[in-house]
Amino acid sequence: MNAEARKSDKPKFSALIAERISRYPNDAVAEFVHPASDWILKISQHLSSNFPQSFDRIISKLINVLRSQPPGSNSAIVRGNKEPDWLMEAINAPAGKIAEALFNDPRKNDLEVGGGFPADWLLPVNNLLSLNGDLRRHALVIFAHSMNWFYAIDPIWTEANILSVLDKGDESDRFAIWSGFFWSAKVPNQKLYMRLKPNLLAFASKRSLPRRKYGNVLAGIILSGWGSINEETGERCISDAEMHDVLLHTDDEFRSHILWQVKRWSETKENAVGEKWSVMLSELLRDVWPRQKSAKTPKISARLCDLAFSNVERFPEIAEIVLPLLTPIDSDHLMFPDLRKPKDNIVDLYPKQTLALLHAVLPDNVAAWPYDIEETLQRISEADSSLNSDEKLLELKRKWNAR
Repeated sequence: MNAEARKSDKPKFSALIAERISRYPNDAVAEFVHPASDWILKISQHLSSNFPQSFDRIISKLINVLRSQPPGSNSAIVRGNKEPDWLMEAINAPAGKIAEALFNDPRKNDLEVGGGFPADWLLPVNNLLSLNGDLRRHALVIFAHSMNWFYAIDPIWTEANILSVLDKGDESDRFAIWSGFFWSAKVPNQKLYMRLKPNLLAFASKRSLPRRKYGNVLAGIILSGWGSINEETGERCISDAEMHDVLLHTDDEFRSHILWQVKRWSETKENAVGEKWSVMLSELLRDVWPRQKSAKTPKISARLCDLAFSNVERFPEIAEIVLPLLTPIDSDHLMFPDLRKPKDNIVDLYPKQTLALLHAVLPDNVAAWPYDIEETLQRISEADSSLNSDEKLLELKRKWNAR
């Protein structure tokens, strides 16, 4: 069924194949359920569009075959003794491919918000969710990838069949759903956002994500909530206090994700997004960012310096805000490429603020200082001669000369 010739089959011939398979005994189809699910995914769009009844019959047949959990029903991804990667398992499993095929069915197109799903389209969705064990989880991954859409069309069904699992399902079920949700890498609509908010905050604080790679997506979703106003309450979807609590109790990796994301958004040139987040960047650092010692680490100090040095227009303001948040940076994170720019160099434009940041983050170990630091200190002296008597510059030069 994976032959190259199958890709060019006309819909009528595909329908004939589907009808033949639908009449086979379940035990016979179980022998080739994996290639059959590959095939139905590839031809699902034209088969469901031209021969919806044939499409429904073979989908029903394949799901019934999976109920007996034959050997071929497992994912092609061999887990071994590793933690499951639900996303990779799902997209390489028959149940996952059948679930994906349903999204190529035109009967799901152009549905009204809150109008519910067509019964004939929803039937195989429910049947997939009624499977046992990992087969059900493979379907959950695929459906959770479109959770925002499901919730918009029918929030009651979505609550009963997907969201409720987050509250009372076992850990594997929950992680399967979150894997699909984070795979989409989209901020959900506001009502769904507020429904998921406690879970999202818990993930961020406890760093208990199903896969570490989803951290950057979670950071974007959390940050977006802090930057959005709840239409019902007029308050932030995530308050300053909640954001502060997350940043205080999470780890350096997640804090770094937040700083990377806010920097990226503040530099955006489209639809005034950059202007909005440029202002909110200052608010985040001034009003929300934790000042406790646990949050003042070399890695985060390096990120904060990068934020400041990369923003020429707002450098004095950002430098003043981040200065109390800094601690000396070790050699692994001590890099300031922006200070070596030949044109519009921050050192020349704002020598006093540059000196303050360098004095705060350069470690006692001079050997760890960045490349060309001597030239940078000299440029500070030349840009503002009054700084030649500044204790901070004198101390840095003294350390450098004593190396």
